[in-house]
Amino acid sequence: MPTFLINADSKNKNQGWHYKINQGFGLEGEYYFEKVNYKWFIGLQLITNEINLTNDNVPEVTKHRTNIGMVVINAGYKWYPFKKEHLYLKPCTGVGYTGIIKGAFSSEVIPNTTVGNYTYHIQKISPFATIHIGYRF
Repeated sequence: MPTFLINADSKNKNQGWHYKINQGFGLEGEYYFEKVNYKWFIGLQLITNEINLTNDNVPEVTKHRTNIGMVVINAGYKWYPFKKEHLYLKPCTGVGYTGIIKGAFSSEVIPNTTVGNYTYHIQKISPFATIHIGYRF
């Protein structure tokens, strides 16, 4: 995760955090108002990620794994800029709820966000905006 996003939460700002997604899995569904895979849509995503948290202030802890779960509600528009409707742009925006999952992809996972005496603060509600560039076969 880029430093500017880590620092977006004032409790994490300049605390030496590094946040990396180790692996993840997600399910997504979209409802198109006019025609499937065209124009306006709303969607729901269920995502789980295993993250590695490290902190520069605790160099002896090299990996700290935590499972993060997210429920995301989004809306957007799928646009095909060319006549042959293969390449598309799909801007969307939404809001997600994030929490810690008590469970693990591996036995090494520690289901919390503490490294040494430092605690990484996860924002429960996070807005986002993105643009997907894709190709439809």
